[in-house]
Amino acid sequence: MSEISLVINNQRKYFQSGILRSVDFRKKQLKLLKQALVKNYQGIVSALKADINKSEEEAYISEYTIVMNELDCALKHISKWSKERKVPKTLMNIFSQGYVRHEPYGVCLICSPWNYPIQLCFVPLIGAIMTGNTAILYLSPFVAETNKIIKKIVSQIFNNKYVAAYEVWELAYEDLFPQDNKYDFVFFTGSNRVGRIISEQCNRTSTPFVLETGGKSPTIVDAKVNIINAAKKIARGKWLNSGQTCIAPDYLVLDEKIYDKFIAELIKQIKNMYGDNMPKIITKVHFERLMSYVNENNLIYGGQNEPASNTIHPTLIRANGFEDKSMQEEIFGPILPIITYKKIDEILPIIANRPKPLALYIFSNDNKFVDKCLNTINSGGVCINDTIMHITNHHLPFGGIEESGVGNYHGKYSYHTFTHARAVLKTSTKVDSKLFYPPWTKKKMKLLKKVI
Repeated sequence: MSEISLVINNQRKYFQSGILRSVDFRKKQLKLLKQALVKNYQGIVSALKADINKSEEEAYISEYTIVMNELDCALKHISKWSKERKVPKTLMNIFSQGYVRHEPYGVCLICSPWNYPIQLCFVPLIGAIMTGNTAILYLSPFVAETNKIIKKIVSQIFNNKYVAAYEVWELAYEDLFPQDNKYDFVFFTGSNRVGRIISEQCNRTSTPFVLETGGKSPTIVDAKVNIINAAKKIARGKWLNSGQTCIAPDYLVLDEKIYDKFIAELIKQIKNMYGDNMPKIITKVHFERLMSYVNENNLIYGGQNEPASNTIHPTLIRANGFEDKSMQEEIFGPILPIITYKKIDEILPIIANRPKPLALYIFSNDNKFVDKCLNTINSGGVCINDTIMHITNHHLPFGGIEESGVGNYHGKYSYHTFTHARAVLKTSTKVDSKLFYPPWTKKKMKLLKKVI
């Protein structure tokens, strides 16, 4: 039996012991996790700086606070969400009471990526803990220092009894899904390529799963827009973490009537917000892929780069329509392709027929324009006159659709994602009716047709 299969068996035994059914126990674990995150704050900041050159400000805003807010939300609502929910009766079960129990799956596998290694590890983990599941964390190899902090926290709080963490080099993908065992639920955040591998493995064992895989999120800018406000919001959302964000604006679709004014303002905002201390591109392969999009014929602004440190400064390029090289895959970096349009009705169907993105961004003060975009293009989530901020509201579901993901989470949606909604019908033994038993006489059927 493989190592991971033994871990699954041990966690399943711990799950079946029943201790995780206690809401008080789960609350205690969440409080311990919160205390550990507070205690290790400086270590988290230092690790993120070492791994991806992320500043403390970015680490705090885009990782730490999102996790802490998710923890506070879980602690506040876990008792309410854990209660059985009664449902209305129907005439067919007038002597019964139906209710829904949200029950944990059991052993969960949580695969987290490198770009937001704290947020995208701990937010799903909070969902697993508050619902009474166990968890095996599978961490990206590109953030070794951050992984040390995660493993330290996990081992101290959970003693590896029902939460355990592994790094990719410790466990290959082929060993992650043992042939002699299975997980009860899988949560994956990462690339489309690996997401397909995960879904195939889950389908092999009929294991429920959630995939968060990203995509090319369009940003549509109407002529009827506050140019300064839109440029600020797009600059912040695009170049956060050097564009290595699954919901970053991937390409800009801009009304040609405001092209000159908008580009001038966008460049101004880039200069105001971003200096030389950009987060690095995670690998040399990604660095070279990104720079292959840029040439002297399409460069609008930027293009500066430091190969030694895998750094690329904010860059704007002109895309030659939707067939352009930059439009064939998710950018996932600090380069923003720009496409102009004359009539929105000509370009919306093209966007709508592309793979469904994780996010859609619409900038306009014209409600009819906004509605037309919303009704034509499907996406995981939407921001109107903003970018990426929908992820900060744990009252909203976060997730993709089709190519950009399966399922959603955050807040109450995490509770539903990490549980099975189990239908229970309890029937009284004091009252019964012959009406619902054979033989089905004509008289009985006539009465049934009136009742039902």
